[in-house]
Amino acid sequence: MSPIELIVNGRTLRPPVGPRLRGEQVWIPVHPVVEALGGRVDAAEHGQVLVLRFGKESLRLRLGDLDQAVMLGSTAMTPADTIESCLNVEVNWQAESQRIEVELQGKPVVRRQPGTEEEEEAQPEAARTPKRPGGKPAKEPAGKAARPGREPKPAQVKGQREHLPTLWLRDLNGQPVCLQQYRGKRTAIFVWGSWAESSKELSAWQLLYERNRKPEVEILAIAADASGAAAVQAEIERMKASFPVLIDECSLLPAAMKLTTIPAVVLADELGAVQVAKLDPRALSSWLSEKPSKQPPGRRSAKPAKGMNKPLEAVPAIERSLRTDAQNGELRLRLADALAAAGEYARAARQYRKTISLLPQSALAHFRLGVCLLRVNDHRGAQTALRDAVKQAAGNDLITKQVAALEQRMTKAP
Repeated sequence: MSPIELIVNGRTLRPPVGPRLRGEQVWIPVHPVVEALGGRVDAAEHGQVLVLRFGKESLRLRLGDLDQAVMLGSTAMTPADTIESCLNVEVNWQAESQRIEVELQGKPVVRRQPGTEEEEEAQPEAARTPKRPGGKPAKEPAGKAARPGREPKPAQVKGQREHLPTLWLRDLNGQPVCLQQYRGKRTAIFVWGSWAESSKELSAWQLLYERNRKPEVEILAIAADASGAAAVQAEIERMKASFPVLIDECSLLPAAMKLTTIPAVVLADELGAVQVAKLDPRALSSWLSEKPSKQPPGRRSAKPAKGMNKPLEAVPAIERSLRTDAQNGELRLRLADALAAAGEYARAARQYRKTISLLPQSALAHFRLGVCLLRVNDHRGAQTALRDAVKQAAGNDLITKQVAALEQRMTKAP
């Protein structure tokens, strides 16, 4: 397998341990990258925390946290996404050429610490907590009500992603669509399913769509629905919805956003910040009408990712990685997902079986295997895989209820 080329600020680095592809993430070596960006790395808390220092700025990465840093032998590695979201750098991963570029945008600025949100920066000045002279927060008058006429903002769930995930889904005509094409726009996504009794919400979203048709705004629905295009199309026609609809047969987006039930709403602003919000069309209308988010110092606007033009484009790179890391279950799952997204269901099913041999408790792998077997008309195999998924999916309504609907559908089938 060809090593992944690492370029920092236009200079090619050749560290003893180079970047590694793990699952959906590219991991990069901490020390050489930080030093190439003009910083240094110190240890804290008895070696359990790495402190990345850039002058007066510092970023803390906890070793052992899969979102922050891990040790690969004697080399500390961190996800490139973490560096991009926490520092003012731009990361460009090119799967086809096996190259990752890290480019500093101005002087080093720490935008946030891992595991925290940029809430204070995202709030308008008037909405921030008022402070007395000296910096202490002022007390709000008892019983103070919200200003009349002001619409509520979407209630957000913390701990979500920096950007929309790189996922290939299909529209109602069977054409592949990459989610990252929506980066750079204010985007509201309604995640639903024909099996989840959420079709009635489509009427409210149709109205939202009609009232917010602007070049800088995107409104779409994603059906996390293993029942397939026919079931989704029937609900769309019944509810007379005309806005864009994508089909997520294998529930890739809910897994990426850590959703265990639907319906749900995923919001992405112009800068790429993504979160899950409560279902409140009035609040969503207000959010869609807001002025573009203020760009913090050193932070660039989100833009579509480069190097992703076809669903199968990432497959060769993943296969090369698996030649030297054949026991990597997460990487094997990523390969199966890419094949399923391209409609290569038989090939995907073989890879999901291999994934299950490595990750036997992965409810997602069992579930997605069942979906692929349904697509190749292996109903008996699909039933076995789906029941295994339920056994591993305690508390995940997205899988258990969807499997129940699929089994009911298979029972009615001739």
